[in-house]
Amino acid sequence: MKTTSTELKKRAKLTLSGNYGTAVGAMLIVYVLLIVVIMIFIGISAVSTLSWIGEPGFNRGGWMRSLAIEMVIYFIAILLVYLIMVGIRRMFYHMCTGQPYSLGDMLFAFTHRPQRFLGVYFINLVFGMIIGIPYFVVSVSARITGYIPILAALQFLMYLLQIVGIVVYSLHFKMAVYLLMEDPERTVISCFRESAALMKGNKGRLFYLGISLIGMYLLGFGSFGIGFLWILPYIETTMIHFYLDMSDGPRREEAYDYEESVYDGRSCDGLYGNVPE
Repeated sequence: MKTTSTELKKRAKLTLSGNYGTAVGAMLIVYVLLIVVIMIFIGISAVSTLSWIGEPGFNRGGWMRSLAIEMVIYFIAILLVYLIMVGIRRMFYHMCTGQPYSLGDMLFAFTHRPQRFLGVYFINLVFGMIIGIPYFVVSVSARITGYIPILAALQFLMYLLQIVGIVVYSLHFKMAVYLLMEDPERTVISCFRESAALMKGNKGRLFYLGISLIGMYLLGFGSFGIGFLWILPYIETTMIHFYLDMSDGPRREEAYDYEESVYDGRSCDGLYGNVPE
């Protein structure tokens, strides 16, 4: 019998019990990194603005250089945060499977074939852009024509289709990064193939789990992002328990049912067997 979303959330809470300090600390480091990047953006913009003051006309060359620098910094920052988040996910994975963990796990992706994790990121990025092409084309057309009613309606329809496309794509390939995080020796393509195979019969479960977590996201936004320090670890550990619960092999065979006495309500140790270290 497949584990319900409610039980997965209970496991996540149990996993984080007594471990929230490390989890929140990891998220706080990410927050600080983002603040530093924002400050760099502000600094570059301020310097660029001051350099234009007193110059006759519009300095297109200076503006382009400033924009290029900002875009490069932004892109590098995204990749750094992505790799750090993979490491944080690895740390939560260790928590969920009862293995030793530390904040040092945050650097996991930097030391274990980072090019493969970036490969997963870029494939997701490319497919996301492809899915968004119809909406982009219709949006440009609507803007050029002054948003005539038929194009405005079509733009809204394309927006909905874009959301549907992203959801469908995610339901097939969301587990790719979890597979690679668990075993960096996997190839990028094999992770996507295994994710698609793993999600057969589990797409509905993942969709329902995602819907059930919307309230947590709203709570995070309602707290001006501060709540995400606690909410994101909860969501990530829930997703990892979902991944562990549906994975094939000895882990599934040896997983204990949540209601069995061996699962004592105090520890997740022993809940999954033969997990890679």
